[in-house]
Amino acid sequence: MTHRHLTTAGMVFSGNAFSMICGFGSSIAMARWLGPTQQGVLSVLLVYPFLSQQLIDLGLRQAAARAIGQNERPAGVVVATVFLLWCVTGLLGFTIVWRLLAATSPRGSVAIDHVLAALLLPMLCAQSYAGGILIGSNRVISFASTRWIPSFAQLILLLLAWKYAPSNVTWALGIRGGALVFSAIILFLLVIAAVPRPWPPPEWKFAKDLVARGITYGLAMALALFQYRVGILTLEWWSNSTEIGYFSIAQQTAEVLWQIPQAFGVIVFADSVASRERILTTRQSMRSLRQTVWLGAAAALVGIVAGPWVFPRVYGLSFAPMIPCFIALTPGIVAIMAFKIGRFDLVGQGRPWMGTQFVFLGLGANLFISRWLVPSLGALGAAVGTSIGYATAGIGFYWSYRREHLAAVDK
Repeated sequence: MTHRHLTTAGMVFSGNAFSMICGFGSSIAMARWLGPTQQGVLSVLLVYPFLSQQLIDLGLRQAAARAIGQNERPAGVVVATVFLLWCVTGLLGFTIVWRLLAATSPRGSVAIDHVLAALLLPMLCAQSYAGGILIGSNRVISFASTRWIPSFAQLILLLLAWKYAPSNVTWALGIRGGALVFSAIILFLLVIAAVPRPWPPPEWKFAKDLVARGITYGLAMALALFQYRVGILTLEWWSNSTEIGYFSIAQQTAEVLWQIPQAFGVIVFADSVASRERILTTRQSMRSLRQTVWLGAAAALVGIVAGPWVFPRVYGLSFAPMIPCFIALTPGIVAIMAFKIGRFDLVGQGRPWMGTQFVFLGLGANLFISRWLVPSLGALGAAVGTSIGYATAGIGFYWSYRREHLAAVDK
């Protein structure tokens, strides 16, 4: 990587590191506040808005970033059009998630939980769209500097709730929603700073173009996110809420390692959407990919060694069964870093579907193994299935991505 890339990556990672610390603290506090069973109920409720977001937001983050980065329209037109689409997708997304939760009624949840979980979706879309505008405007550092806000706000609200509110899923969802609202307001102000008002009126034809282009991104992202969260669903289908609680905390802890590809990936994406020299960008992406996987492997080794001593003291003895789940997850978490970095480059190129066959293959392996192991092993079975699924997708994607890179260089 160039010195500029390393400097920017370091600044992005610093922001992500503070976000990680706040998020980790929030995760610890939430787990100790709710306990394994209620933590499991909360995790299931959160799966629905997070999965639905990738479909409902139509991939507009990536489409908007590319439109600004390639100067397809004046930035003000892009922002105004994206804001219009947010109003539509936010209302549509809330309705779909609320109806879905009301119909499935996850174990341990009540009607108000379904409403609060559905309200998360418009705020998640707002964060996504604002991030795309900032990245497309090459405000990577401004975007990265806000990533700690929702985690920090959630931690503060959670500590207050711990003292003054009852420990239940409803309050936990309210805390999550309040933190997202605060973060969305900050991001909106940053968008205004990047693209000063007044903005021109939104363009309906451009809105249709963004949606048509973004659907491809959205479907590809939804498939990837489903792969990341299917473990919780397999436990909802074939186990119980307590096992979900163990698995969700192990997964959240292991996914801290993904801050490494996130730091490099945002820069790869920003370069890719603006670049007209594809070979150079892909070469930089390959270097980032290799560095990321090696750093991730080293960090994972530290986690495996220190985890059995640290986690019971941090989360409490009631979450001790998460330790073998964490150890089982880490190899897959590291392997799929290749997919997470390479995907940033491919989305920036407008080719989000490349390598999707390996995501399908990994998802199939995950479901097959989980169906076999989850009924008897619970959270550990889901962790083994998830790790094997991740490794299948990550290794297959790296092979495909590297082969295409070599073919491009040879031309």
